[in-house]
Amino acid sequence: MRVAIIPARGGSKRIPGKNIREFCGRPMISYSIEATRQSGLFEQVMVSTDCPRIAAVAQQWGADVPFLRPAHLADDHTSMLEPVRHAIHWLHSLGQEPQEVCCVFATAPLLQASMIREALDLLQREKASAVVPVVTYSFHPYRGFALDDRGGLQKLFPQHFDAYDKNAPLACYDAGLFYWFNIRAFLEHTELFGPSTRALRVDRFAAQDINDEEDWQAVEYLYRVRQLQQAGEPCA
Repeated sequence: MRVAIIPARGGSKRIPGKNIREFCGRPMISYSIEATRQSGLFEQVMVSTDCPRIAAVAQQWGADVPFLRPAHLADDHTSMLEPVRHAIHWLHSLGQEPQEVCCVFATAPLLQASMIREALDLLQREKASAVVPVVTYSFHPYRGFALDDRGGLQKLFPQHFDAYDKNAPLACYDAGLFYWFNIRAFLEHTELFGPSTRALRVDRFAAQDINDEEDWQAVEYLYRVRQLQQAGEPCA
């Protein structure tokens, strides 16, 4: 049994109502639900939320919302993974024992079903504890600086600064799309980004963190461009 869990709390402050705000004509969360369902991998696509409005929208778009998340799992300090653990324990209380779970971000309008399928294949092939989609940096972070109190420059990675692209390790970051887990490994270990986790490299433009209005407008623009490209129309 495989289950997808989409955490979507109602208390977003920087962009109020972010999870169900209209994005290119549809609620934001609908894109994550749709891509997850289109993957064809899951017996259940579940949204974990504390908000009745989010629950209603999620159900309209085909997700299950079998409970409202407790308030202590929906504050500003709740990590992405705590609602996932809560949902897994809820499934266990019903006698359901999923072997693999995918935590899908609620704000991922550029997510593709093919990414979810590819990541599951990697999880199984490598017998990994988890798979995380990652994106390589558009610039080399090993050439980065920190500023001291006087505005002076300090090399962040002096051991790699001169090597630049040639000898420095490949640097990447979490794409913020989804996490695949082996259930047993997930429940036994608290560290997600460990040596038994495998990385799936994805398109740099698929990873767009939406934290403010400028982010929102940029991702809407990118989404519309991609829609035109898929339709074979020129991008003016």
